[in-house]
Amino acid sequence: MTTTTSAATTSAATLPRDSRIDDTAAELWELDSPVPGAFPALVAVANLTAGLTLLAIVFANLSRLTGWADQYGTVWVYLGFFLVISIAGRVFWKGADTLIARLIRGSH
Repeated sequence: MTTTTSAATTSAATLPRDSRIDDTAAELWELDSPVPGAFPALVAVANLTAGLTLLAIVFANLSRLTGWADQYGTVWVYLGFFLVISIAGRVFWKGADTLIARLIRGSH
C-alpha cells in the first residue's frame, strides 16, 4: 500500500521560509509579540472599542428583541442575538486581555 502526500498535507516545517519576512509578520500581526511596538496596542484598543460599541448597541436594543422574535421567529432572533453577543464579547476580551498583558509586562 502506497501513500501519496499532497501540497495540502505538507507540514510548514518542510516549506522554505524567509526569516526576515517571518520576523516582520510576527512583529506586526501577533499581539503577543516580544518586540514592543505601537501596532499591537493600536489593534488592542480598536478591538476593545469595537467590542464595547457592539455590546452597547446590543444592550440598547434589548427591548426590541420580543418584537423581532414575533416578526421573524423566536429561534432566529435569539440565535442571532447569541451570535452577536458572542462575537462582541470575544472582540472586547481580545483587546482587554492584550492591553492588560501589556500593562502587566510593563511594555508601552
